[in-house]
Amino acid sequence: VLQSIARAITPQARVIVSGYTDLGGDEAYNAQLAEQRATAVAAELQKNAPNANIIVEAIGESDLFDNNTPYGRFYSRTVQITIEKPQQ
Repeated sequence: VLQSIARAITPQARVIVSGYTDLGGDEAYNAQLAEQRATAVAAELQKNAPNANIIVEAIGESDLFDNNTPYGRFYSRTVQITIEKPQQ
């Protein structure tokens, strides 16, 4: 998946990799975990798009999905990649 995403990245693009966690656990630990997730994904993207302008962002705890269900907590433990390309 990351190789496919890397092909969409141009040298002029800005790539934001945001790490998330569920609401369970210590907030400081979740912030650190979110950053680790985002950094790992950014490193893989950088391998396939070495000239990319990648920004890592640790969001940490989020309610992207319903944290009251196991599935919601699972899906909240994610990384989101945003590619912003300048208009030509």
